[in-house]
Amino acid sequence: MVVFRGESGRAQTLSAYCPHVGADLSVGNVQGNNLRCAFHHWQFDQSGTCVETGVGDPPPRQACLFHFPTDEKYGLVWAFNGKTALFDLPTFPYPDSELALQVEGFDAVLPVDPWVLCCNTPDIQHIKALHGITFDQNDPDEDIEWTRHSMLYDFRGKHTNGERIEYRVGIFGTSLFYQSSVFEGRWFGFLAPFGLPRPGQSKTFMVVVARNTDGDAASTNKFLQFAMDLEKKVVGEDVPIMRTIHFRPGTLTKSD
Repeated sequence: MVVFRGESGRAQTLSAYCPHVGADLSVGNVQGNNLRCAFHHWQFDQSGTCVETGVGDPPPRQACLFHFPTDEKYGLVWAFNGKTALFDLPTFPYPDSELALQVEGFDAVLPVDPWVLCCNTPDIQHIKALHGITFDQNDPDEDIEWTRHSMLYDFRGKHTNGERIEYRVGIFGTSLFYQSSVFEGRWFGFLAPFGLPRPGQSKTFMVVVARNTDGDAASTNKFLQFAMDLEKKVVGEDVPIMRTIHFRPGTLTKSD
């Protein structure tokens, strides 16, 4: 995949290899709203159609790139792996105009596919055992909200050091974790999209959002950093397991 932004300012995601002789378009450049191949200077518009060749030959009709549905939200460029996006990006319970955000890429590239990481979310046993969270309620397995492309559930309880929490967590598709949190009375949202650098690997991105309604940017930024550090700690607890796991069906229990 290759991502570029033309004069229109809109990010676009196309298949990465020129259909002419296979040059990698990521080493090309942008001409206006077109992506130009470095090798023979064929140009492709934002839909992936070849509109010009370097020497003036008419572009072959089949010389097209695949165009991935692309969106830009929460400080990231998102591409759906298919002709049509099957679901919308999740939203938070407050308008975007009220939200401040912080975005980071987690350093570790993990040797598992994103769906393996996503399996952590319905695994309530690991939330309690590994992350030290206690519930004030029974496991919410009967109350999970399922759609064709997502699952969501709510729980309340205590975090590792006894902090009061109310969480809504879920998975969208096979590569996006969602969380809407009240931590000690203050709300923040969290997204962990998992990129796929190559088959069998995952790259974690982290988005934290908080309300900025009081106009105190310094206080908001301090809370954003607190929330980011909190989520990094949770992700860090998963990392050594995900580096070595051999995920397969086994002797599961009710909490799984």
